[in-house]
Formats: sequence, structure tokens, C-alpha cells
Amino acid sequence: MAVQLPLNYGMDGLISFNNRPLRIALWLGMMLTGLAAVYAVWVTVAALSQGVTAPGYVTLVAIIVGLGGVQMVMLGLIGEYIGRIYYETKRRPHFLVKETHRSFGRSAAERAAAERVRVATTERER
Repeated sequence: MAVQLPLNYGMDGLISFNNRPLRIALWLGMMLTGLAAVYAVWVTVAALSQGVTAPGYVTLVAIIVGLGGVQMVMLGLIGEYIGRIYYETKRRPHFLVKETHRSFGRSAAERAAAERVRVATTERER
């Protein structure tokens, strides 16, 4: 029990605040699929040039690794969509407002009057 609580906090910290693990799954799946394709080509060339030593082994391994890679790619894509939906449901802006102007929502006459008051106070302070 003493070890489980920090592990749970660690997993929450890793997963809760970003979708990086989902992107890692996507890239890992793409790499596995590419690796399976390269392995299948390499084994096919070796089988054609040297002959078959264990029938069915090469095909089985290439298919298992390839389908595992495709599954990881699909899992990463689904996770990416879910991550984007999660960020949209937070309704946080995609930008940060650095500064605002107080003249928003005022008429031109009100803005001019506020500017005259500001200029007058800065002249008085000098």
C-alpha cells in the first residue's frame, strides 16, 4: 500500500496534464509498422535467395508485428482525437491576453473624455 500511492500519483501526473503518451503510441505504432514492412521485405529476399528454413515462421512474425503496429497507430489516432476533445471541453482559450484596453465598449466621446482626463493627470504629475 505504501508503494502503490506514489505510483498512482506518478501515473496521474504523467497522464492527466498532457496527451504526450498518446502521441508516443502513435509514433511507436508507425515505427513498428515500418519495421515490420522492412523485416518482411528482408525475409522475403532472404527466402528467395537462400531458401526457406522454417516454413510459416517468417510470415507469422511479420504479420504479428505489422498488425501490432497498425493497432498502435489506430490507438494513437483515437487517443489524439480524445485528447483534442478533452482540451476543447475545458473551454480554455488558445491564446493568452497580454494586456487589455479600457476603452473597449465605450463610445468615441467617452474615449475622448477619458483621454483628456489621462493627459491632464499626467501633466499635473510632472
